[in-house]
Amino acid sequence: MRSRLPDPRGSRAVLIGTSSYDSPDLKPLLAVRNNLEVLSELLTADSGAFLPGRCTVVQDSSDPRGVCRTIREAAADAPDTLLVYFSGHGIHNHDYSELHLALSGTDQNDLRWTTVPFQAIREIFETAPCRNRILILDCCQSGWVLDSMMGDVGGGEEPLEIRGTYLLTSSSGDLKSFAPPTDRYTAFTGELIQLLRDGLPGGPELLPLSALFEPLAAALQARSMPSPRQQGSDGHAALALVRNRAVEGGDAAERPVAVKDGGPVPVTRLQPEVWRRRLLEWPVAASGMLGIGWVGVRFGPQDGETMEPLSPAGLVTGGAIAAMVLLFGTLGRVLPSGYTLIIGPDGIEVRYSKDQHFYYPWHRVSRVSIAVARGGRLRGTRYTLMLKPKPGVLVETAKRGAPGPRWDSRRGALRFAGLSHLDAPPAAVEKALARTAGSAWTPSNAPLGPPAPDEDTVAVFSAARGYFITIAVLSALFAYAAFPKDLLTGPLRLGLGLPSLALSVTACSVTWFAVSRIAHPVRLVISAAGVALSSAETEIVYAWSEIERIGVVSWPGGLDRLGLLALRPLNRATAPEPVDRSAFYLPRLTIGCVTVCTLPELAVDQRELHTALERFAGDGQLAPPGRDWLRPTRYEVPRVPRTSDEGTTFKGLRSKGTAMVLCAFLVAPLMALTFWADDREIPVLLAAFQSLVLANVPLFGLAAYFLTNRHRVALRIGAAGLTLTCSGLRARTLRVPWGDIESVGIIATQHPAVRHSLVMWLRPGARPPRFMWWPYRQEYGGLRLISIEGSRLDTTPEDLDRALAHHAGRRHARIQRLSHPGTGG
Repeated sequence: MRSRLPDPRGSRAVLIGTSSYDSPDLKPLLAVRNNLEVLSELLTADSGAFLPGRCTVVQDSSDPRGVCRTIREAAADAPDTLLVYFSGHGIHNHDYSELHLALSGTDQNDLRWTTVPFQAIREIFETAPCRNRILILDCCQSGWVLDSMMGDVGGGEEPLEIRGTYLLTSSSGDLKSFAPPTDRYTAFTGELIQLLRDGLPGGPELLPLSALFEPLAAALQARSMPSPRQQGSDGHAALALVRNRAVEGGDAAERPVAVKDGGPVPVTRLQPEVWRRRLLEWPVAASGMLGIGWVGVRFGPQDGETMEPLSPAGLVTGGAIAAMVLLFGTLGRVLPSGYTLIIGPDGIEVRYSKDQHFYYPWHRVSRVSIAVARGGRLRGTRYTLMLKPKPGVLVETAKRGAPGPRWDSRRGALRFAGLSHLDAPPAAVEKALARTAGSAWTPSNAPLGPPAPDEDTVAVFSAARGYFITIAVLSALFAYAAFPKDLLTGPLRLGLGLPSLALSVTACSVTWFAVSRIAHPVRLVISAAGVALSSAETEIVYAWSEIERIGVVSWPGGLDRLGLLALRPLNRATAPEPVDRSAFYLPRLTIGCVTVCTLPELAVDQRELHTALERFAGDGQLAPPGRDWLRPTRYEVPRVPRTSDEGTTFKGLRSKGTAMVLCAFLVAPLMALTFWADDREIPVLLAAFQSLVLANVPLFGLAAYFLTNRHRVALRIGAAGLTLTCSGLRARTLRVPWGDIESVGIIATQHPAVRHSLVMWLRPGARPPRFMWWPYRQEYGGLRLISIEGSRLDTTPEDLDRALAHHAGRRHARIQRLSHPGTGG
């Protein structure tokens, strides 16, 4: 059968993928997001077979009925071709009689109602009026569909005989499918994307599905991955999804691709160990400065003496100043701040600063090796990278007194770089040279220490608990020392002790932060699939296809040490809703950008994080270091929430009066005991209880109230009804189903100031909800649930009204504007 493209106006594509799961037994698959993003672009491009408006992407859905409804509507609207693609986990039921496609809310104990069974897709395909049906499954046990549901079955299941159907699976039988952490896509879809994007050299102008299968199977077999399977009826395997780009763009070999040994040649960047640098710089500099300063003060000019440059005291002072300059110069030479060794497929480079670097391409290098010099117990073994340029190549050496390559006349080569203090063993340098230098590399005969570990497929950053334990202990001791003890005996002296009290409160906040990180450490994972950060209540996950820009920026106010990892998501409908910030203490950057975390939370150096991002990020995604490409905003603009079928959540804060009542409740015992003890002598135990417990209750109570987010509220408007969540001694939730509501809307009062309140009117016979920690009251003939301005919701009245109209249906009442707060109708 002759190959053809589907009719664009009569064809639909539905791309379904699940990357995150609520169940801890199902491993997240961040690469699935990249699958959906790139497949959608390829199928709707100029060389693709589908129109942009007729390709639907369903990502991380938790509604099986909604997914099936999307497929059914696409089938009814596609008289020519229907394409359904799924990527995620595939799960068998308990008796292995059916395959279930897992969604984000999948419960393995209740597969029937929380997954999409293959039987549902089969029924849609059987009843669809489409002439061509294409199903691509990239999940574990996907080959079972061919073995049990579409082939000869002896167990009672009838084979699927649907005319005009083509099925492509990522594995055979009950084998698993793979998503390697080193790849941006899953194994099966990644090879399929490469064929659709690069084309098939020597192939036809249109790439039919049958022509894609053999190179797809060969590529997966070369990587020791499960072999795919296909099955088609009525010759529909000749249907093409894209045009052959290798034919349109000329010979594919003309496009340079840096590939070696089956993958791209990585660039190795090596820098000095951070802790070794600090142990060398700080103690040596501090002890040297103290010693030189003591000599200068002890033997320099004394009180009342004038310093004569040629006098003994003047010579001592001048010598001390010169010794300080020499000390810092020596430290800069031994371990420059910007020292970096770069070994790549094009050449080798050593950098000492932004302006000082030495580079040699491989075609100008005659020999490169590692020289080993044995030393004593104190000096240790020294490893030096030796480089010999080819004849006629200009040899560059460093200037006298400056760090850089030196010519070694005995060896006839350059001492290009020292390897003894790098963050990787010399064996890692030799491994990188063997991979990139080609014939110029000369193996070293001497042992190079421990073997080089294999390159990590995933970069994981997480601070050790000992790091935060030290911070917690030191800050707690400082808070105790800085706390003004006079306040315990005389609260009226508060004005004099405010600075000390502020320092103590700040130290207590640091202590609380460190303790929270001890209990719930932050974990940042950077892989070929994307960036994922997890903590106690925070989870930020972005695939590389959803990131426009990512980098490290300085904290507002010039605190460069407190670096921020930030990213700017792509402004696309398929991208997840940006998270303004991961914690309340992080600054809000430009609107639409995400503040992921601070570097002290990970106890990581900025260069290490930048190196990991550089290794995995795509072209143009990584922001250069040292540039504030995200400027903090002075005012916070309310975020416009996206209304979806799954519901919309609006976040706000408790009223200021609640915090004042809590503060009075915490201070009352201390004040009562203080006034009671003014005219009488109190027992020793009661005095100790007052100073140790009651005096600290207000401080730590308010800190706990704000640091644990007890002052926040959340209003959720979904398909089931209204849900209000706030916290007192523990979290409380108020749920009002739509069945108990007769009408709901926003009331706007214009006197004395404009205030917007969400009011609901219950149906006759409905019981009013009981909520202990929320002061709603009867107004306007109904129940005033929440005030937008009073609770400081991160939305506008129009956005809240739009969400009500979307979910409440006929119960929604338009915004009513009243001239006086007490009237209503």
